Order: sequence, then structure tokens, then C-alpha cells
Amino acid sequence: MHTPSSNPQSAIRNPQSEVLLAEDSRTQAELLKSLLEESGYLVRHALNGRLALAAAREKKPALIVSDVLMPEMDGFDFCRAVKNDPALRDVPVILLTSLSDPQDIVRGLTAQADYYLTKPYDPAHLLGRIELLLAHPVKWTGEPQRLEVALGGQNVVIQSEPQQILNLLMATYEQAVQQNRALLKTQLELHELNEELEQRVAERTAAVREKEERLRAIFNATTDTVGLFARDGTILNINENTVERFGRSAAETIGSKLHDFLPPEVAASRMEKLEQVFRSGLPVRFEDERDGMFFENHLYPVRAADGTVTGVALYAKDITERKRVGAERERLIAELQKALAEVKALSGLLPICANCKKIRDGKNYWHRVESYIAAHTDATFTHSLCPDCIKKLYPDYAEDPAPPTP
Repeated sequence: MHTPSSNPQSAIRNPQSEVLLAEDSRTQAELLKSLLEESGYLVRHALNGRLALAAAREKKPALIVSDVLMPEMDGFDFCRAVKNDPALRDVPVILLTSLSDPQDIVRGLTAQADYYLTKPYDPAHLLGRIELLLAHPVKWTGEPQRLEVALGGQNVVIQSEPQQILNLLMATYEQAVQQNRALLKTQLELHELNEELEQRVAERTAAVREKEERLRAIFNATTDTVGLFARDGTILNINENTVERFGRSAAETIGSKLHDFLPPEVAASRMEKLEQVFRSGLPVRFEDERDGMFFENHLYPVRAADGTVTGVALYAKDITERKRVGAERERLIAELQKALAEVKALSGLLPICANCKKIRDGKNYWHRVESYIAAHTDATFTHSLCPDCIKKLYPDYAEDPAPPTP
């Protein structure tokens, strides 16, 4: 898209110059018309070459700007018709084209165009060409120059005025220079973008590696078993502490199968559990025992973005000590319960005689205190005499009380 820009000098130099515009695109025509009118030119517009030729014959313009690709009569045929018309031959014709094939240049020369620009064009460059052609129009000698050139493996004969040939060749050169500049600019921008992209990739790669190293450190820090498995039992990842028990490294183990280092019956059991997770898509928990060691295993599905289970993550914890502690606890509880069952306790109200101190049991039998307690507890009585009874029964053996401490 071309943005209109004013050119005060053109308005001063060509206050009454009229430009005939042949363009089938109304949008492109309005943009170009606005550009020319802001630069001081009068503009007429025709939608194709046939209508433009009729408009030029009706009123001769100072200059013609024509698109190449148009219905009914294209720009080449329109230019050729103008140059073959004695009344219009001296009107400069600028062709605007999105074509870049060398054959298009030859067609422009054979059509005797005065200049051509490829789309998208620089508005300032177009205005400069219009000024130049109006200031220095082609002088018709009536003796066209015959020029034979080799193009695409074929000899092409061009007959045109020498100044037209020079103008068109200069246009080709200028277009090549502009395209080369644009290409260099694009290459520079691509180089800068590539450097920026490489820098971003390097930063992102470093960040990813740092994150992976942190995760790997956490992964290997645990003494429990952590791994990732494919459906066929291939070990996709595993922590170092797990494989050290088998005398291997994680790098040596990754890519191998469960059957490579587990007993056949254990590997078969693990494969059944893996398949269960793949089929159901649900976690699985189970305990097992191997060589006197107990393990609590957790299997979790690993899903792709579409929800498909692509792997199974394993977390297995050694619970041997927990099992031992639990068994010991159960043994102690059983022993305590047995001891409690054997303990005999006295509770509630005990009827006792106020005089002889005998105790009545639940069957209304009276028993001596020591007999009753011996029957209902594990206590064993030993017989002795208290000091008061010794003094009363055996005064000769009673000891004098110790004198009070001053």
C-alpha cells in the first residue's frame, strides 16, 4: 500500500499537467490518484486499457500511468496503441507492474514504454520519474533503433526510439538497485532477527537445562525408587539411588526392560500393573515383598496433551522398617492385652464386718480379709506383727521408743 505524500515542487512546475491513470483496481487507483493530486496534478481514471485509450484520444493527457494486468486490453497493448497513434505518440507512458520476468522488460520495450516501475513502488520515486519525463519528453526521430538481444536462450529484436530504450534500461537498472537495497536490508534484518533468535534460544536452552538439573537433583536425592516406564516395560527414566542397588548407573539402565534386571515373576507382575494403568488411565497402589524387604508401590499415568496415556510413573518406597515397627507394635499390644486379661482388680463396694473385719462376697459368704484379697488379686500375704501388737502381746520384746530429737 502506498501512502500519499505531497510534493510542492511538482505542483509549481506542473500546475496544469494532467495525468491519465489506467488501473482496474479501484483501491490502487484511489491511492495513486490521491498521491498525484496532492502533488498538484490533474488526474483522470479509466478502469482498463480500452477505456483509457478512448479517454486519451478524447483529450490528450500530459502523461499516462498504466497498470499492466488489466481486463479487455492490458498495459502492454494499451501502450503500444498509444505509441502507434501519431496524435498520442509523444505522450510519456509509465507502466506499473508486479511482474519481474525479463520477458516483461522486453515486452515493455517492444510496446515502446518510456518507463516502468515494479509494485510495490516508492511514491517519491514515481513522482520523480513523472517530473523527469514531463521535463524531458522523448523526441521522436521517426527512425526507431533496431536492437537485437539474447534473452532466455532466444534472440529478441527490439525496435524503439534510442531515448526510450535508454530510459527503460535505466528503469531496469534502478529497479535492480532498489531491489538489491531492499534485499540487503531484508538480509540485515534477518541477520539481526537470527542473532536475537539464537540469543533467545540460548537463554531458553540454558534455563531449560538449569531446570532439568534441578529436577534431576531432586529426582536423585530421594532414596526411594522413582522411574518412568513405557507400555512395553522400557525404562524411560530412573533415579540413581534405585539402580545403584543393582550395581548399575541410570545411563546404563535407561532403555532397558524390566525383565533385564528383575526376576521373571516380579517383572511379569510389574508388567500386569503397568498394563492396568494404561488401560484404565487410573493410578494403582500395591505392596509387595522381595528378599525379606517390603515395598509400597504407586503407579501414576503420564498423559499427552490430548489425554492419551503415554507412560507410567513409578514411586516405590521401602517400608521394611515400617513393617518391622508395626509388627513389633502388634506384638506389644498383644502382650499388654494378655497381661490386662490376667490382672485381677477389686472395685465397687465391699461389705465388711465392723467388728471382725470379714468381707462378704457375692454369694453371701464371709471371708477373712487376707483370704478375700488373695482370691481376687495376685497379692501374696506375709505375716508379721506391728509395734502396737508386739507391745500388747509380747511386752518383754517391745522396743522403747526412740527419745525425741532435741
